[in-house]
Amino acid sequence: MSKKPTKPKKVTVKRLTFEVALRHVLNQEGGVSNDPRDGGGLTNRGISSKFYQGLVKKYGYPNKPVTALSSAEITNIYKTWFWKPLARHHADNPALAIQLFDHSVNAGVTVASDLLNQGNTTPQMYKNARITYYKQRPKCRTFGKGWIARANRTYQKGLELS
Repeated sequence: MSKKPTKPKKVTVKRLTFEVALRHVLNQEGGVSNDPRDGGGLTNRGISSKFYQGLVKKYGYPNKPVTALSSAEITNIYKTWFWKPLARHHADNPALAIQLFDHSVNAGVTVASDLLNQGNTTPQMYKNARITYYKQRPKCRTFGKGWIARANRTYQKGLELS
């Protein structure tokens, strides 16, 4: 009696881990940047001087340039200020959760949450709303192509995780 060949089971991610999401975001952000057209100023791995100085003033973070931040400090900032505020969404849908996390880093937690609360509750809907948001931004002429490509890459990454 011969056995029927069985199909390999698709491996799925039950929830998005911080490490997977952070690796994706850091790949999007790159290294040190100081584009004079970017209001955040000097930026290191996605942490802008403007954002970091807010942490220094409000929460007593060490006062130093963002270029002096260690990998551990950058990881802590991402986890505390971008990951944890959206944690309730991580288990339900990894493809949506990675969009939320990446968009919160790129546009702020409030913007990312607002798009979700407007009914954009699937990865495709969220990606489309994110692109619409970018197209309405004053700096879309300067940064829009990159923002939209980032949204599309993040959507694809989400599909890989699902």
